[in-house]
Amino acid sequence: MSQIMGSVGSYQSGAKNFKSDVETVQRMLQAASQKLRKPQFDPNGIDGLINRIAERSGTVKAISNFQKEQVRMTRPDQRVDVNGQTWKALVQAVGSVPAPRPKPVVSQRYPTEDWCLPERLAWTANLWARIRDPMSLPLC
Repeated sequence: MSQIMGSVGSYQSGAKNFKSDVETVQRMLQAASQKLRKPQFDPNGIDGLINRIAERSGTVKAISNFQKEQVRMTRPDQRVDVNGQTWKALVQAVGSVPAPRPKPVVSQRYPTEDWCLPERLAWTANLWARIRDPMSLPLC
C-alpha cells in the first residue's frame, strides 16, 4: 500500500512536501482522475514538486478539487496529511498505487567531468598500463 511520511500540499498550509511523498500523492491523484473520470483531480504531471505559489500548482489545485468533491470539505485546506481525511479518501478512491520503477544505475567506469585531477591521472595511468601490457592489470 502507498504511504507518505509527511504532509503534501500548499506551502502556505505548512505542508512538508518531501519529493517522494509529493510523487506518491501526484500518482494517486492521477489515478483518481482516471478511475473516477474527473480531470480536475489530475495534477498535470508527476515531478515531485509543488509550486510555492499555490494558485500556480497543478497538484495543489488537484488536492483542493479532490477535497471539495470527494471529501466534501466546504473550505479545502489544500493539504494531504499522513493518515488524514484526504489521504484516507484517496486510498479509498484508488487503493494502492504501484511505486515507480527504479531508475537503472549507470556504471561509472570512465571519468566524468566532476573527477578531480588525481583521479583523472590515476585513471589515465591505468589505461596506459593496460595498453602497454594488457595482462598486467585486472580489467575491473
